[in-house]
Amino acid sequence: MSSIKKPSIAGRLGLGPGATIRAAGAGRLGLGPGATIRAAGAERLGLGASAAIKTAVARWLGASAALKVTVAAAMLGMLVAHADPADFPAEKSRVAERTAAARARPTTDHAPQTPASNDATTPLASRLIGTWKLIAIRDRDPATGTETPAARAADDGQLIYAANGRLSVQIVRKGRESAPKGSADGFSSYFGRWELLTAEGCVVHHQDGNLNYAQIGQAAKRYYSFDAEGHLSLATPPAKRDDGRLMSTVFVWEKIP
Repeated sequence: MSSIKKPSIAGRLGLGPGATIRAAGAGRLGLGPGATIRAAGAERLGLGASAAIKTAVARWLGASAALKVTVAAAMLGMLVAHADPADFPAEKSRVAERTAAARARPTTDHAPQTPASNDATTPLASRLIGTWKLIAIRDRDPATGTETPAARAADDGQLIYAANGRLSVQIVRKGRESAPKGSADGFSSYFGRWELLTAEGCVVHHQDGNLNYAQIGQAAKRYYSFDAEGHLSLATPPAKRDDGRLMSTVFVWEKIP
């Protein structure tokens, strides 16, 4: 079958007279050995004679069909819309660049990890793991170690160290009964995970959530100690108070059997 090369059709499609897309062979398209389809040119479309293009052309054209403008326009639109981006050299290069950049980009997703030192089989971790009731809040002078009752004493509270590394803390101070309705004054609460740092003598409270929004995400160190009765004292790092004194706050917990 002869080539399709009407100048009027080429002109209406904006095709150069010499531009050709070589079909997959006469057998695949049902065309004669010398048949060619004159289109925008491999250079303009960046298309290779891929199996997808061959199949599309074969479906649209019969062995003796004349190329009509509407059919050609629909075919070209279909090829551009449905062709594999890899069939376009420029796009293939851009895809490769984006893929390489994505692989090189560091991830910001870090799943919480439970330190090995939290293993329930270790003596210290086993001693911490469980549920504790708040029984006292004290102020400690870091220079002398002297402890005095806090201005707002403990009313109630609960601390949970789970064997899987999870943490939950609620602290209630005296005087909440006089707080305005709906106020969180005198109450603190947060949850997250705990990390035992024996070399520093502290346990870190990683706060995934906190009633105080400004404290979400902080890692608060609590320096631990036990008294003769088995009470757990957790002291905050020393901080300057409004009166200028450097003090630590000590929360004293009693384990619930």
